[in-house]
Amino acid sequence: MLSCLLFCIIILLPPVLAFVLSKSNQTRRSFICIAAIALIAELFLFNMGAWHLAGGDYREQEIDYTQVATQNFTLNESGCIYAYGPCTAEVTIKNINAPVGSIYTDAQITAADAKIPVYADISDSTNMQYRNDIASNELIADYAPSNYMQVRMSGAVQDIRLQFKLDANETLTLKGIAINKAKPLQVSPLRALLSVAVGSFAFAFFNAPVLQDSFAKRKKENYLFAMLATCIFVGIAFFMVAAYGFGNWKSTTGNQITQSLVDAFRAGQVALLHPPGEDLLALENPYDWSARREAGIYYLWDHCLYGGNYYSYYGIAPVLLLFLPYNLLTGYYFPTPQAVLLFSVIGIVFLTLLWLEFIKKFFPQLPSKLVLLGLLSVQIASGVWFCLCSPLFYEIAQSSAFMFVVMGAYFLLKANLIGNGKVRIPFVGAGTVCLALAVLCRPTTAVYCAVSLLFLFFGFRKLQKENADKKRLVLYLANATVFFALIGGVQMIYNYLRFDSFFDFGIQYSLTINDFTRAQYHTRFVSIGLYNYLINPPVVSPEFPYISSEFQTLHPNGYYFIANKYCVGLIYRALPVLALLLSGSAWKKCADKGQKRTAALLIGALSIAAPFAILFSVWESGYGARYCMDFTWEILFGAFFVAFYLYTNSRNTTLKQWAGNALLFATAFSLLIAFAENWAFLCASIKDTDAIRTFAIMEHAMNFWM
Repeated sequence: MLSCLLFCIIILLPPVLAFVLSKSNQTRRSFICIAAIALIAELFLFNMGAWHLAGGDYREQEIDYTQVATQNFTLNESGCIYAYGPCTAEVTIKNINAPVGSIYTDAQITAADAKIPVYADISDSTNMQYRNDIASNELIADYAPSNYMQVRMSGAVQDIRLQFKLDANETLTLKGIAINKAKPLQVSPLRALLSVAVGSFAFAFFNAPVLQDSFAKRKKENYLFAMLATCIFVGIAFFMVAAYGFGNWKSTTGNQITQSLVDAFRAGQVALLHPPGEDLLALENPYDWSARREAGIYYLWDHCLYGGNYYSYYGIAPVLLLFLPYNLLTGYYFPTPQAVLLFSVIGIVFLTLLWLEFIKKFFPQLPSKLVLLGLLSVQIASGVWFCLCSPLFYEIAQSSAFMFVVMGAYFLLKANLIGNGKVRIPFVGAGTVCLALAVLCRPTTAVYCAVSLLFLFFGFRKLQKENADKKRLVLYLANATVFFALIGGVQMIYNYLRFDSFFDFGIQYSLTINDFTRAQYHTRFVSIGLYNYLINPPVVSPEFPYISSEFQTLHPNGYYFIANKYCVGLIYRALPVLALLLSGSAWKKCADKGQKRTAALLIGALSIAAPFAILFSVWESGYGARYCMDFTWEILFGAFFVAFYLYTNSRNTTLKQWAGNALLFATAFSLLIAFAENWAFLCASIKDTDAIRTFAIMEHAMNFWM
C-alpha cells in the first residue's frame, strides 16, 4: 500500500508542479503527457508478467505435496519440504493435463548470494517427453515477485520437473506450489521516477529558456546545474562503494600500499619489512610464475623483488599524504575502499570545475544545454567508475593519479596560461604540484607533466608580451619548475634507493603472473589495447542490462594478460570523440595562423600524443578496464574543443540544431553503455549478501518481461 501511494505521488508530482509553477499551457500539457506515459509504462510495459494469464484458459491449481515426487527434499512437521545444499533438489508434478501459463513456488531461501536458480523441464501436447531447461528463474531471498515463473507451452501440460540448484550451506523451504497463479501488479517508485526524470530532462532540453541561453548569460544557473549533476555523481560513487563494502576505520591490517609501505616508512626504510624466504631467493629465476608455483614457494604477490628484499612498485604520494599520517594519528590503517572513494570524489568534483573553466575561457557563448550535456558526457565516460566498482589497492594508485591530474589541469587552466586574462602565478604552482604528485601516484602520468611544459612555455611567452618585470618572470619560472624538480627529485631518490637507478620504477621486478624482466614487445599486443579501448563495439542483447562487450584478443598467438573484459570502445562510450575527425575543418575555419598553430599543438599533445603514448605502453601490463581513466577525459576535451569551435563559428542554424540533438543522443547512449558496463562489473565484484539481493531485485524490476 505504501509503495502504491509513493508511486502515485511520484507520478502526480510533475503535473501538479507544472500547474502550480508554470504559466505556460504547453509546459503543463507536456508534463501531463510525461506522467501519463510513465503511468502506462509502469502498469503495462513493466508489468507484462501480471497480464500474462489474461485471456487464456488458465485455471489456478494448488499442488499437494503428497501427489508429487521429490529428490533431496525432506518433509517437515509443518507440511513444508526443505532442502540443504550442496545439491540439486527436484520436485516432479505428474499428470497435470491442463494448460499451464505460470508456476508459483512459495519459497523461503537462505543463500550465500541471496539467489537460488530454478530450472523447469516440461512436457506438453507438442512433445510428450521433457523439454529440458525449457524455463528458468531465480528465487531471490524475501522478494515475492521472484517466486513466479512464466511459461509459454502449447496445449495441455503433462509433467513438470523443477530443479533447484543449491550451493553449500544454502537452504530452500517450499511452503507451497501452484500453477496458473496470477502475478500481482507490482509498481516501482524507482522506475516511475526514472521515467519521469528522463521525460522531464528531454522536455527541458528542447524547451527550457535557461538551457537555450548562452553560458555567459546564465552563468549562475549553469554552475548550479553543474553542481547538482556533480552531487548526483558523488552520490552514485558512494552507492557503488557501499555496495562493494566499506572498510573498517579501525583496521589493524591493510595491503601493500595502506600497510606495508606505511610500516616500512615508519621503520625508516624503503624495503618492506617482510623478508623474502631463502627458497624464493634460491630459485634460478624467481620472476618465473610457473617456477614459483611448481616449487610451492610462499611469496608476496605483485610485490617487487630486488637485491634480496621486497619493495612496492606502487606510488608513494597516497602513503605520504594520507595513509602514513592517518596511521601516525590513530594507530590504524586507512581503509582501502574509503581511500578510493575519497580520491575519486575529489577527482569528480575537480573534473566539473575543469569543465566549467574550459567553457568559461573558450566558449562562453555556447548554449547552456550543450554545456550541461558535455559535462555529463565527460563525467560518464571518465572511467573512474571502474575503480569504484572494485576499490582494491590497484585502484588506489589509479584513482589518486586521476585526482591529481585533473586538479593539475584545472589549476593550470585557471592560471590563464592560454586565452584571455592575466597569468595567475599561484595557480601555476598549484598545478605543477598536483601534476608532480600524480607521477608519485602512477608513473604513467608523467606524460602529462611533459604536456604541461608546453602550456607553461606559452604562459611564459604570454608574460613576456604582458611586459612583466624580472621579479614576476623569475617567480613564474620558479613555480613552473621548482615543484617539478623537488617532487620529481623525491621520486628519483626513491627509485635509486630501491633499484639502484634514478629512472627505474621497478615494474619489471614484480612477482606476478608474467616475468617482466624477459617480456618482449610485440606490436600485436599494442593493437589489442588500441582496439578494445577505442574501437570495440558494444553487444546488444535482451538480457538486462541489455548491453555488454566481447573482448577481442586479435589472435596474438602469445601471452597477453587480461584483468577483466569490460571493453566497449571509447568511440561508443563517448561518441563526441569522433569530433576529432573534424579537426581539419576547424583548422580551415581559423584565420589566425598563430592561434591555430597553438591550438593544434596543445590539443595534439594533450588529446592525441599523450593518450596514445599511454595506450602504447599498456601492452606490458595487459588490459584492464580501469586504465581508460588515464586518457579518456583528455581525449574528450580535445574533441569537444573541435566540436564547439565549429559550432560557435557556424551560421547554419539547422546544422546547429541537429548538432545539439546529436549531442543529446550521444550523451544518452554513453549513459546506457556506462550503466551496463559498471552494473555488470559491480555485480561481479560485490560479496555482501544484502547488496547482492538489492541488485538482484533491481535487475528483476528492470526485466519487464519477467
